[in-house]
Amino acid sequence: MYTVWVEDGLGCRASDPVLITVDNSCIDGRFDPANAFSPNGDGRNDEFVIRYIGPQTVDRVRIYNRWGELLYETEDPEVHWNGVFRGKLLDPGVYVYYLEGLCEDNKTFLHVGNVTLVR
Repeated sequence: MYTVWVEDGLGCRASDPVLITVDNSCIDGRFDPANAFSPNGDGRNDEFVIRYIGPQTVDRVRIYNRWGELLYETEDPEVHWNGVFRGKLLDPGVYVYYLEGLCEDNKTFLHVGNVTLVR
């Protein structure tokens, strides 16, 4: 419990208690996906890889373009995206990913981020 105090330029004061609670029953952990990858076939950083600590499972990875079109989806986070959609190499750009899964207490989580594809 915290009490917040404010005072205006005329010296009038007011306060209000604020209760802050932390719900750590379903923390989505720490995600460390690369913020960029370069699928150019050189064997280095050719795939978008999801690394995470904390959730019990990551059950689904989805990647969308800026128009909201689903480009990639997998239920196995060990299968990595290579920047290909319908058999064609995608243009450089920023893509949005969604990770869905379960926490240790079997509550679901959703983690959203973006990754830049560089050629």
